[in-house]
Amino acid sequence: MDGGTDDMEFLGGEPTWLQSPAPPGPDWRLVGQLTDRLGHNFGDVGVAYIFVSADRTEGRFLWQCH
Repeated sequence: MDGGTDDMEFLGGEPTWLQSPAPPGPDWRLVGQLTDRLGHNFGDVGVAYIFVSADRTEGRFLWQCH
C-alpha cells in the first residue's frame, strides 16, 4: 500500500486502522472499509469500518479519524 485513499477502501480482509486497533470483539470479521471519498463525512480524513459477528446475527459500523 502506498497510503493513498484507494488503499483504504476495500471489502473483506484485515482492517487498516488509522489509530489503535479497535475491533468490536475477537470473533468479528471485517466486511469492508470506506473513506469519505464518495462524499461521506467520517471526520477529519476518516475511515469507516463495517464488521459482522461470527454467527452473522449482528453488525457494527465504526470509524476513526485524525
